[in-house]
Amino acid sequence: MSRLARANAVEGWMGPHELAWLERAAYGLDLVIELGSWFGRSSVALASAKRLVCVDSWRGSANEPQHYAVADGFDAYAQFTANLAEEINAGIVETRRGDLSDDAFRAALRQEFGGRADLVFVDASHDEASVAADIDLATTLLRPGGVLCGHDFSPIWPGVVAAVTRLVPNVRVATDSIWCSR
Repeated sequence: MSRLARANAVEGWMGPHELAWLERAAYGLDLVIELGSWFGRSSVALASAKRLVCVDSWRGSANEPQHYAVADGFDAYAQFTANLAEEINAGIVETRRGDLSDDAFRAALRQEFGGRADLVFVDASHDEASVAADIDLATTLLRPGGVLCGHDFSPIWPGVVAAVTRLVPNVRVATDSIWCSR
């Protein structure tokens, strides 16, 4: 089964055009970091990179009931690792499990990956303050000339639109609701 067919088979909210864009954007890059991975739908596409680090708590978001309810009593991390078993076993995908709102966790990510990522994909919490904090973190993880992008640039998610519009110069919509810094 192709990478895109596998990505489309994973439960999630990202459309086929978005998955295809992510696969092309990440293809062959040395280091891609994904902030917010959930069940791994986008992660499968991003694993066209040489190395993908998926960052999530895998507990869901309290401010997004549709995710929190699914995570309550359900092991989202086990579902993620099952969906990406091939890439994890091949050493392409690694995880960093923690709460992106925790300052110590963010500092640890900066210490480990600061200035090294070729692409950072932001798709964790969707309120304006969280997205702004994730963009701030992402910019410290990117190497000079790296690509900052994310999901849900749509009126359905006004917090994403507000934070991205305010913090990402020359933002453009790459496809559907994926935004990109260049």
